[in-house]
Amino acid sequence: MKRAWLTIWIVGLVAGQAAGSMYVLDAATALKFTHYSVSSGDAGQVLLVTTNLAAYNPPAPYVMEGAVGYVGYLWPNSLQGHTYAVITISADGTGGVSGTYTDGYGALLANDDDEVWDVRLFVTTTDDNTVYSDGGSFTTLASHSALTWFAVPGPLDFSQVKDFGFEIGTERFDGFHISAVPVPGAALLGALGLLTAGARLRRSRKKEAPCQA
Repeated sequence: MKRAWLTIWIVGLVAGQAAGSMYVLDAATALKFTHYSVSSGDAGQVLLVTTNLAAYNPPAPYVMEGAVGYVGYLWPNSLQGHTYAVITISADGTGGVSGTYTDGYGALLANDDDEVWDVRLFVTTTDDNTVYSDGGSFTTLASHSALTWFAVPGPLDFSQVKDFGFEIGTERFDGFHISAVPVPGAALLGALGLLTAGARLRRSRKKEAPCQA
């Protein structure tokens, strides 16, 4: 089932990039996510946005999974309870992205930190309606997680978008290390080719298997 889901996801991602059915976050746009805000009553700071691993400089055993890294701190208003402090890292606009995408907006994000962080994508339209990935729920990323796929459903018309990006949540005072943007499209196409070849091999084996009476 997982293999089938991965195949569907890669097919959709590659097809989306080719046909424009989904806007997939790219490195150039991710670098424009320098505007941030913190949930009411909470405090925080974004320290760095970079593509330079040396400048990102996470202590061992941190590994920057994506091409663009984000580092910062969050201070929840209360040290007790379960109120999330949420920081929004966004382009404060469309960042030059245009067009209509029937399947929405997607991105690959990783938690490079040694603590658990909660993440979701968002899109805010010019009529102040905000749409989130996963129906608005945060997805919990384990420490040192691999790149994880997030998607805000479409249709998405960037002429009607006021802001988009992603949010990071926590219930405690802590610093975060999050990275975005995966391997180049060529690598995705290579992975798609491997999955397709595997599927063909399985079908071939099924055809060759003797019939059971």
